[in-house]
Amino acid sequence: MRLPFVVMLLLVFYSTHLFSQDRYWIHRPFYENFFSGASELAEWSLVEDNGTGSFTSSGSGTAILKMDDAAGSYANRIFSVNGGGNRYLPLDSIFGRLEVNILRTTGGVQRFFVQVQTFTATNTYINQINILPATTGSGFFSINMRDFAWPGNADKVRFIIGGSNFSNQQGTIEFDYLSYGNTSGVWNNAANWSLTSGGPGGASVPGAGNTAIFDGAAAGNGSCQVDIPVSVQGVALRGNFSGNIDLQNAAMHIGSGGVSMATGGVTGNTSNLDVAGDVIITGGAFKSSSGLMSVTGNIQVSGANLNMNKGTLQFNGSSNQNFSSTSTTYIHRLVVTNPTTITLGSDLPVLDSLVLNNGIVNTGSNSILLGSSTANPGLIVGGGNGLINGKVTKWVSAPGVLSIPFGDMNYNASLSLNVLTAPSVPGPITVSYNDFGNNMVAVNFADGSS
Repeated sequence: MRLPFVVMLLLVFYSTHLFSQDRYWIHRPFYENFFSGASELAEWSLVEDNGTGSFTSSGSGTAILKMDDAAGSYANRIFSVNGGGNRYLPLDSIFGRLEVNILRTTGGVQRFFVQVQTFTATNTYINQINILPATTGSGFFSINMRDFAWPGNADKVRFIIGGSNFSNQQGTIEFDYLSYGNTSGVWNNAANWSLTSGGPGGASVPGAGNTAIFDGAAAGNGSCQVDIPVSVQGVALRGNFSGNIDLQNAAMHIGSGGVSMATGGVTGNTSNLDVAGDVIITGGAFKSSSGLMSVTGNIQVSGANLNMNKGTLQFNGSSNQNFSSTSTTYIHRLVVTNPTTITLGSDLPVLDSLVLNNGIVNTGSNSILLGSSTANPGLIVGGGNGLINGKVTKWVSAPGVLSIPFGDMNYNASLSLNVLTAPSVPGPITVSYNDFGNNMVAVNFADGSS
């Protein structure tokens, strides 16, 4: 008897989720200082002084540069990375980046500046360059070394930080972080990624199934420069990460894992960023310079700053999206393509233009703040299927017709206001729409006196 010949085909399906793993950023910069104690302060030496100032620690990771005018009409402090002797760092004129975070200033007008001295390979001094001109106020400053012209024989650098006070009074400049990153800090380098927090490098560069995590393991990690187009499942900035994620003109796609940011910074530059999930920012500073940021999920900002004063933010979800922010710099351009609704949990400031291609923006008790000055009066671009259900505060400084596409799911109640005479004092006008059901009557208003 002949036994039947049986062929068995075994098909094994591998889910991409089986291989989805987190990738942890572990890069360290050339130099980093958190000013958390005397040893870190000792790395800086006073090289010039006018007055009786000092450089001390507050005991909580903050360096205090004291500006005392007792010796004359102004105080000037200059400190350099010396630590008892010249400390040279390698020059990376392409990917090098200096970052400093100023917490606050006190006592009149305090100016803070950063300079760099260049040296040859044999430590011969060449010249000095101002890479952060005197500036006032607090904030996070990220400086590209490639933005400056460097001598051809420059091989090493030494950084100088300084402050000046021309207010004839005592004051302070407080800062808690300074770092100098380098070329090995690029995204596309497996040595910068680990499978565990603070673990060894050598993991694969994050891909579509991975979440890239920046958690500040081992007392903080250096900044990351995105040097290739990126597609990942999610990005998370956690813990004490003090660096910056800098999109170097490379687009980034973030999947349904979205963006969660508790510290550090993100700088978009001219790059496009699209997020298929939520954007949750509870700390740090998010800045998109001039690119497009397209979001499918919700945007929630609390205790941090969302800065898109030169870029475009686009709501492109297919279901309701929410926007809420405690601190948002005017968004340069806002585009709504979501066919359903955008619900505001706070005011939404738009500087240049609001483009309503689709959907309904429900403002609730909040307002769309459109324009901020005579130079930037703001513009509403309608004509599509986009409507505003709620309140608009629009800057008015000249005669003209102000058209607002008000309405909701039931009514299109677009409004036109004809400003006949320029206001004597330019400023904002607030107009609100509410749906009262079927008890609506068309009314013409004529007001030529105010």
